[in-house]
Amino acid sequence: MLSEHLILWQEVLVNVETAFKSALKRAGIEDFHFHNLHHTFASQLIMRGGTLEEVQEILGHKTMAMTLRAREKRSRSGVRS
Repeated sequence: MLSEHLILWQEVLVNVETAFKSALKRAGIEDFHFHNLHHTFASQLIMRGGTLEEVQEILGHKTMAMTLRAREKRSRSGVRS
């Protein structure tokens, strides 16, 4: 039963990835990846009063150090967080 769920989940991921890539192509957007939305979400959450602990939990970071590293990378690249 678990393997059936995993297969269905993999199909969903493939469909989402295909749709995302197709949308980027239609919009003429280059050098943008689905994972970029991960960072955008984290930045928006912080700007709207979320805590780093919430970001860590929602994004599944095992340690606060991982969350802080991601935040530092965004800061260095000029992305507000």
